[in-house]
Amino acid sequence: MLNFRSFEINGLFGEVDIELPIEGNRLIIVGYNGIGKSTILNIIYYFISRQWKKLADQDFVSIRATFTNRKKIKLTREEITKSLSSRRVARRLAHLPYSLYVKANDLINKESIYRGTSYTRQINHISEKLGLPRHFAEELLLEIRNESDPNDSTKDPLYAADSYLDKNLLGRILYLPTYRRIEKDLKTVFPEIEDELQRKLTRRFREGSKSNTYIELVQFGMQDVKSKIYSQLEELRTYALSQINSLTTSYLRDVIRSEANQYEKISTIEITESNLDSVFEKIDNKILSLGDKQKVRDVVTKLRTSLPLEENEKYVAHYIMYLVEVGKNIAAKEARISLFTDVCNSYLFGKRFDFNSSDYILNISHGSGRPVEMEDLSSGEKQIVSLFSHMLLDDVSDNYVVIDEPELSLSVDWQQRFLEDISSLPTCRFIGAVTHSPFIFENSLDRHAVDLLSHMKAMK
Repeated sequence: MLNFRSFEINGLFGEVDIELPIEGNRLIIVGYNGIGKSTILNIIYYFISRQWKKLADQDFVSIRATFTNRKKIKLTREEITKSLSSRRVARRLAHLPYSLYVKANDLINKESIYRGTSYTRQINHISEKLGLPRHFAEELLLEIRNESDPNDSTKDPLYAADSYLDKNLLGRILYLPTYRRIEKDLKTVFPEIEDELQRKLTRRFREGSKSNTYIELVQFGMQDVKSKIYSQLEELRTYALSQINSLTTSYLRDVIRSEANQYEKISTIEITESNLDSVFEKIDNKILSLGDKQKVRDVVTKLRTSLPLEENEKYVAHYIMYLVEVGKNIAAKEARISLFTDVCNSYLFGKRFDFNSSDYILNISHGSGRPVEMEDLSSGEKQIVSLFSHMLLDDVSDNYVVIDEPELSLSVDWQQRFLEDISSLPTCRFIGAVTHSPFIFENSLDRHAVDLLSHMKAMK
C-alpha cells in the first residue's frame, strides 16, 4: 500500500516543469482552463495504472513519483518509448498484461519443477498455474527464454517501475474522465467482438492481481450496478442465515454441556431494541414465535433494570448473549450497503433508495411510494450511483480515485460535497482530481488544493 509524497513532471509540452506536493494521499489540482490540468492528471493516472503506451503518448520529458517511504520512481518518456519499441516488451504488452509476464517469470525462477523439465511440460505448468490458454502460456515462455537476464532492472527501467507498482500499489484505480454518458453499454464501448477473449483475459489478470487494477467508469452502466446490488444482497442473505444457524447450533451445544444458564450481564444489556428487531426479523416465526420473542424482550428489560432473573430466564439471557454477537456480525456485514444507501439518498431529489434488511431487498421509489427503475435516474444520478457502487459494493478495500473536472457534470450543491464524500469513505485510499471550480474544495479538502500555476516553472 503506497502513500504519495509528490509527483514531478518535467518538460510538460516541452516548456514547463511541475512539482505537486501531496499530503494524506489527497491532491486537488486547481487551475484555469487551458493550463494543462487534464494532461497532468492523465500522466499521473497512466503512471499509477501502468498504462505505459498511453503514458508514452503524452507530451513530457520525465515523471518522478516520491512516496512517503522515501522510495522514488523516475521514468523518462524516452526510456518508456525505447522499452515499448523493443521486441521483448512490444510483444509482451501488445497481447498480455505486463504484470502477467512478471508472474510467469517469477514462477519459472522460483519453482524447481522447471529444471530438467521438457518444454511441453513447462508450457502446461504455466497454463495450469496461471489459468491461461496454452498458446498464451507458450508465448510467455518464449519471451522469458529469449531474455538472458529479464530481472536486471538496470537494463529496463520500465520493468523495474512496473514491478514495484505491481507489488506495492495494492488496490484498484477508479478513473472518471471528463463527463461522458456513463450509461453506455459495453457493446457500444467495445464493438470488436473478436477481441473479447483477449480483453477478458487482460481484465481478469489485472483484477486478480494483488496490485492495481484500473476501471474507467465511463464503461459501466446501470446493469452493472444492479448486478452488484443483487450479488451483495444475496451474499448478505446467505451470511445472515448462516449466523442464525450458528446461533442455534452454539446454544444447543451449551445446553448439552449444561452451560446454557450462564451469561455475561455486560454483553446482554448491550443489545438495543433496533438490533433486537433486526435479528428477530431474520428468525422465522416457526423457530421463535412472536410470544417467544416477547419473552426474550422481557428478559432484556429485566437485565437493563438489574432485576433478578428466574432460573429459566437465565437460559434466555444466555441466548441473548448470542443474539448480541449475531446482531453485531450482521450489522457489520450490512454496513457497506447501508452506507451506499445513505450516501446515494443524500444526492437524490424526490426519490430514495430503501434497504429492507429483513428480506434483503433494495428498491428505489418516489416520495409517493411509486417505484423508480434505475435506468430512469438522471445522468448525474447514474454517475453518483455508479461511482459509489464501485466504492462500497465491490470487494475492494482500497480505491485510488482519479477524477477529471467533476464540476462539468455536477450541480453547484453537489460540487461542494462530492469529493469530500468520496474522501470520507473507508475504501478511499487516494484522490487525485483537477478542477477550475472553487466549490469542489470549499470543504475539508481545502488544505489539499494545489494552485497549479504557482507550482509551474520554466523548463530547465
